[in-house]
Amino acid sequence: RNHDGQFDPDRFDTEHERERVRMDWRAEAEAHGRDVRGGVAELRLDEAATTQDGATLVITMREGSTRTIRVSMDGCQEVCSDGSSHRVFDSLHSLLLNTSDGYKQHFNDSLRASLQALVDAQEAEM
Repeated sequence: RNHDGQFDPDRFDTEHERERVRMDWRAEAEAHGRDVRGGVAELRLDEAATTQDGATLVITMREGSTRTIRVSMDGCQEVCSDGSSHRVFDSLHSLLLNTSDGYKQHFNDSLRASLQALVDAQEAEM
């Protein structure tokens, strides 16, 4: 990735070098899923769409919509039913934070609760 967090295709000089950087995309997608699980209604790995080039997650949002997200060397991006895709994000958390009001609300509430717990613990020590 370059300094803007976007995938840098010039990072590898040859296809051979790209092949050396094989990823376990299933494990990568599952790790992304663990990071966001509390902020979504349901999340599952689409085994049929997992390849050596990436993995696909199907996410049901708190708002009720379902999204298909591709996790690959390029990053995370939503895949539309017509096969087109949207902007690429460096993580699933970033994608959802920027595109889902329900996820953003959950994240903000969780952060607020964690910060309040720290404040409460500090006040109890005084």
